[in-house]
Amino acid sequence: MSTLLAVRGHYTAHRLDHDELGYTSLSDDVDAVLRSEAPVTHLPIDELAKQARARHADLVVIVVGRQGEESFTRPLGFALLERRPASPWRPVDIRLAGEGKLDRQSFHLVEPEVAATLALGVATFVRRHRVWRLHLDQVSPNDPTLAYLVRCLPRLRAQAGDPIPLLRWPDERRPGRWASKKTRAKHRTACRRLDESGSAWRVHRLRNAGEIRAALPRTLEVRAARERQLARRDAFADAAGQRHVQRVLDLAAEGNAEVWLLTLDGTLVTYVVVGCDDGKRILVDSRMRPGHERRSPGLVLFGHMLATWYVDDAVRVVDFGRGINDFKRGLRNEVEERLCVRAWSNPALEYADRGRHVADARLRACARSVRDRSPLVAGVVRRWRAHPFTHP
Repeated sequence: MSTLLAVRGHYTAHRLDHDELGYTSLSDDVDAVLRSEAPVTHLPIDELAKQARARHADLVVIVVGRQGEESFTRPLGFALLERRPASPWRPVDIRLAGEGKLDRQSFHLVEPEVAATLALGVATFVRRHRVWRLHLDQVSPNDPTLAYLVRCLPRLRAQAGDPIPLLRWPDERRPGRWASKKTRAKHRTACRRLDESGSAWRVHRLRNAGEIRAALPRTLEVRAARERQLARRDAFADAAGQRHVQRVLDLAAEGNAEVWLLTLDGTLVTYVVVGCDDGKRILVDSRMRPGHERRSPGLVLFGHMLATWYVDDAVRVVDFGRGINDFKRGLRNEVEERLCVRAWSNPALEYADRGRHVADARLRACARSVRDRSPLVAGVVRRWRAHPFTHP
């Protein structure tokens, strides 16, 4: 049974748990909206529910319909939330589903005029808990539902999230101007160094589903090696790697995936996995094999990839994914800003949360410093975080 949360004008906001969606047609409708908004990067609602359970949370759907309708013929707007129950040392934690997995998060509007009703429904759901914390990661500053939510939850705090660097090309393009003059010069220098190294190097562009299937295990092997070198936990280890492979293969079957490889003497050195969404190319995964940093293989591969897309008028935007570094900074000509928004049930909880975040940041910085200064500690961390991937 759905729970009525809010009534505003001709619209109502209801709460449903994920398990209750099976009794309605909403599950397919929600997936259709998610797919239409982000064909390459979306996660189906069942996958979001699995991730919520892995975090010991429930997936809650706040859905807006027309007032007077006994059943939801189709959602006019909805929010997918993870709710982690309270414990003796933690308040109820409410987040947008898919946090940490999606570069962009949002409230989903089929009809823009229901934004206020959806915001009221989310606020009512949150306030029905006695002690709570709300965390909205990577939301757009222009999200209309967020604008209304600020009025409903006055103790809302916003700070800059991780920016998303983009490379946008004009409709009329001058030959060879796929990036800035400085970046193009660096690319030519990197290619010349590879030529002078005596190694036989080659760039491969794979678009056939069979070729992509054969290449993916090699890319994951390079990724695992790179993550071990950096003493980071591989996000694509174990079952996550299998889901990544299936996701890319599904895109490849639709003709919406490319895999770019750079090999030196037949050995895979660096790769890029790309999703295609009409005129946009979205980077899904990219890593470089350790030990080849001085040869700048990433710049060589990206240069060939961007130069190839540049002459294709159908490609207008390249999305480099969440976060910006020196490499992405040299390629992008535009940045999409995102917000991290938080709210608390009372000022004391906000103060305690802020203190905990400061302490966590200092502890992590101290741990990284010890790891970077001690080869022994770094080796222990690498072994602990190593998760071998077995291709299905």
